[in-house]
Amino acid sequence: MTDSLPSTTTDRNLEKGGAEEVRVGRSNGRIFSAIQAIAVISIVAAVAFVAGRSCRHDESFPMPAATTTVGDLVRDDNGTLAQLVRDMAAVKKEIKKIKSTEPCIGTSNGWSQGNWQDEIFVQVNTTACGFAADSKPTYFTSLSGTGDDIGSTYGAASIRDPTPDGFTVYVHYNYHHHLSPNTAGKNDYRIQWVAYADLNATQELHPASA
Repeated sequence: MTDSLPSTTTDRNLEKGGAEEVRVGRSNGRIFSAIQAIAVISIVAAVAFVAGRSCRHDESFPMPAATTTVGDLVRDDNGTLAQLVRDMAAVKKEIKKIKSTEPCIGTSNGWSQGNWQDEIFVQVNTTACGFAADSKPTYFTSLSGTGDDIGSTYGAASIRDPTPDGFTVYVHYNYHHHLSPNTAGKNDYRIQWVAYADLNATQELHPASA
């Protein structure tokens, strides 16, 4: 029969150490649980804050009223951007005030025979347009008339020797068919033209023809 011997000092120390380990383990568990709780509370608070900011339109996202201006739509901390937008709007208004160049419109049919049998030309006089002597007019031309042969012509859109006082247009028939001022007269061939340039401020605009 074996009797239980009294615990030695070493045994008591081991038992004491085991108890301390148990106590430390329990303390660590409580700290970890507290950290988890704090983390959950922080996340919930952050979500609630964001949701509150998103829903409060009157504070974060003001809705424009009927009288809202460009400056009102731009946040105060973007004052530079708001000023830039206002400046651009002012420039746009100034551009609208600039008067565009007025056109001078005319018709010319004073045909002459060219150097070739299939060539006629007309010298267009634009002095009535009042273009300044130092201006560089831009001319646009086309040929109008009757008869099937008008579709066989070319050159009516080619401007030769343009000046503020006029220009010259040469018209040809395809396939070297004979073209004369008499033929042009019978078919009422006319050069329709439009001119753009800086007008002489001392003269009024009048339709011109040769």
